[in-house]
Amino acid sequence: MFYINVAFPVSFNTALGRCRLIIFDDSTHDIKILEETIISYSQLVNKKYGDITPTPYTIHITKDIQAFYKQANGPVPEWGIAITKKNPNRIIMQSPSVARISFNRLIQVLIHELNHVYLNNVLNSRSFPSWFKEGMAMHESKEFSINHSVLISLARWNKTLFSIDELKNFNQINKNTSRLAYAESFAMFSSLNYYYGDNIYKNIITAMNQGDIFWEALTHVTADSKDDIKNNINSFLNKKYNWMFLLNSYNLIFLLLPLILIVGYLYKMYKNKKLLRKWEIEELLEDLHNNEAN
Repeated sequence: MFYINVAFPVSFNTALGRCRLIIFDDSTHDIKILEETIISYSQLVNKKYGDITPTPYTIHITKDIQAFYKQANGPVPEWGIAITKKNPNRIIMQSPSVARISFNRLIQVLIHELNHVYLNNVLNSRSFPSWFKEGMAMHESKEFSINHSVLISLARWNKTLFSIDELKNFNQINKNTSRLAYAESFAMFSSLNYYYGDNIYKNIITAMNQGDIFWEALTHVTADSKDDIKNNINSFLNKKYNWMFLLNSYNLIFLLLPLILIVGYLYKMYKNKKLLRKWEIEELLEDLHNNEAN
């Protein structure tokens, strides 16, 4: 259990820079897990996507919702339980008791936000579209699930998918559509690996650190035009998530119900036919027995 009690600042070095962790907790065991997660993920993200210039950053886990908004000191999405800001880099998170999440979920959110700190330290980071930033963070925190796949598929069939341009930033996304926006962002991010290989993300960040903005870097390392890349992303969403809505249990039962009824009917006919055959055999045996007796 993660109890929020008193301010407990801890400072330590990470591959992303000097981290100052401020939480309201008296459980050194949980603080140790948080510290280990921050250090290990900081090393991992640099290894996977390329080294960046480290800068100091703060992680503040707030004791209540008022403290969360005060520390955020600016706009916060209505669905958000955490937010990362830059200049200076800082992560503001709601405590598990306030956000009503488990400690394991807190770790997921922490990794998601640490990935934002990493991207904030990339040169020309302001040119990252939201779908790329949120897609990478979803990928790193392993938040994407089958339910997200179903959501994309249903939106595809209902013609309510966001376009890639609509996900350039999340300013117009509301609470009701935020889950779809994050799900699509993950899918768009994943599509780059599908079409351009495992090194695509590292190559993008390397090109940006050399002076390119995001779309310059992406067209440069792929040798495709911006329109071609967008078409590939759209094609990926349409093909990969075409029939995923069938994984929804309600839809699956609804679609399988006619088949279940037909199979049940055929099975009943088979059983009846088998029973009738049994009766015919019994009658033949009885007749044969009567004939022998006469």
